[in-house]
Order: sequence, then C-alpha cells, then structure tokens
Amino acid sequence: MKQIKRSLHAEWEVISSAEWLEGLGRDPTNEEMLQIFEGSFYPLFNTKRVEPKQVWTLKITTYLECDDGRTSECEMEWKFDKTMSMHEVLNGAKHIKMNAGGIKTRWIGVTKNWIKELDADYDDSWKAVKAIARAECVAMVKQVNGAAKLLDSLIGHLEKVA
Repeated sequence: MKQIKRSLHAEWEVISSAEWLEGLGRDPTNEEMLQIFEGSFYPLFNTKRVEPKQVWTLKITTYLECDDGRTSECEMEWKFDKTMSMHEVLNGAKHIKMNAGGIKTRWIGVTKNWIKELDADYDDSWKAVKAIARAECVAMVKQVNGAAKLLDSLIGHLEKVA
C-alpha cells in the first residue's frame, strides 16, 4: 500500500477533556476519543492508516485569570526525539526523559507536566480558565484506493442484506 509523508496534528481543550475523562472512570473507546481530539491525526490513527507511535511536538496555550482581575496567557512547548503513542503523550512514558534544570526526569504525561509548570510560575491567586493543547507530528500515511474502499463497503452491505 502506497504511503505519503504528511504533517498531522491533534488538538484538544485540556481542562474540559480532563474533567470528562475523570468523570468517565475508565479508558475511553476510540469512538469517544474522536469526540475529544480535533485535527488530522486521530481519524487516521483510528482507521489504522498511521502508526500509533510518532515523534511529537506538543504545545499548550493556557489562559489564566487572577483574583484581582488580571489575565495572562502562558505558552509551553515540549519537543521529543523518541516515538510515543498518544496514550503515552497523555499519561507518561518511562522511555522519555525530560531535562528539568539540568536534571533528567521521566515524562509523566501532558496534564501532570502542564500543572507542574503552571504551579511553578503562578501562585494560588491564578486560575487556568482555558488551555488548548496541540500535538504535531510528521507521519507516513497509508493511502486508500477510493474505488477499492467503495467496493469493500458495497460487498459488506450486500452480505448483510443476503
């Protein structure tokens, strides 16, 4: 099957997604994950047209409000040199080491790293009101022959009817 190199991304709102996942109380299904992530990566991953592990660049833009009415915008970015699955991006990966002030630490997942960095830069008078995360990668995407896909769909439909 022919493959082409493409820049892909997944984007989500961190705070509402974390609250939804926490309320779910279990790992979400692939269909549920499609509701969280916008962008080109997850639909291709869900249809097995890209490998699950990629080399990611991750950026979070956070909008904060202070008790005294001030606002702030904070941007964080992490660039990785080893492959990770989206699950590892979200939840951590033992094989990914981060340089924190000259000390190597393990990647503990996007939300935990995001909170850790916000806590270091802002005191308790600040509240994050919105945070947009964007994960980007360059991946080899398997091309689908449109006619073959349509024929497979038609055959599957005919088998169900028969």
